Amino acid sequence: PSDGVTLSHTSFVQPRLNAFSDWRALSETAATAPVSDRVSLRLSLTVTHDSRPPDGINKTDTRTKTAVSVSL
Repeated sequence: PSDGVTLSHTSFVQPRLNAFSDWRALSETAATAPVSDRVSLRLSLTVTHDSRPPDGINKTDTRTKTAVSVSL
C-alpha cells in the first residue's frame, strides 16, 4: 500500500480424513510497517474455527497481536 509496508495472509483448513464434517481452519492477516532502518511494527488478526470443539470452547475465536521487531 505504501513504501515499505508489507501485507501477508495465510489460510488453511484441516479436515479429519475419516470424518470430513469435523474440521479446523485458521486464517491470519498481517501488516508490517517499518518504523526506522532497524525497527518495524506488525499488526495481525488471527481467526480460528473448530467445527467440533471440546465442551465449553467456542467454535470461532479471534486474536489480535501487535509486535515490534528489532534487527541487530
